[in-house]
Amino acid sequence: MLKSGFPGTASSIQGPLLGYEAFTAFKLEATFFGLMLLGRERVSPLLYFFACCMVSLGTMFSSFWILANNSWMQVPLGHTIVGGRIIPVNWCAITTGPIMRVRWPHMLLAAFLTTGMCVAATGAWYVLRGVHRAEARVMLHWGLGLVAVLIPIQFCFAT
Repeated sequence: MLKSGFPGTASSIQGPLLGYEAFTAFKLEATFFGLMLLGRERVSPLLYFFACCMVSLGTMFSSFWILANNSWMQVPLGHTIVGGRIIPVNWCAITTGPIMRVRWPHMLLAAFLTTGMCVAATGAWYVLRGVHRAEARVMLHWGLGLVAVLIPIQFCFAT
C-alpha cells in the first residue's frame, strides 16, 4: 500500500485548522441544532431564533476553517520547513492568504444564493398549488430579494 507523507509532514498546520473546525462544528452547530430541531414548541421564539442563528454562525465558522485548510494546501503560505516537517510561522498568512480572501466570501455568497433560490422556489411551489398563500408571498419576496442583492456582490468575487 502506498502511503503519502504529507499528513505527517503538514500535521502542525492541518491539525489545528481541522481541530478548530471540529470545535466550532460540535460546539455551536451540534449544541444548538438539537435545540433547533426539537425545541420549537418547547422554548420561546426568541431562544429558538437564537439557536437558528448559532447553527448558521457555526456553519460559517466551520466553512472558514475547512477552506483555510484547503486554501493553504493549494497556496501554502506562512510556514517554514525544519527537518522535513512543515512548521507554521505566520498563522495570519496561513488562514487569510490572498486566495482565502476570495474563496471564502465567494463560497458563503454561493450558499446564501442557493438558500435564497430554495426559499423562492418553495414559495413558488406553494403559489402554484394555492396553499399557504400569505407565507408563499413572503417567501417569494424575501428569497428573490436576497438573490437580487447578492448576485451583483458575487460578481466581485467571481474573478
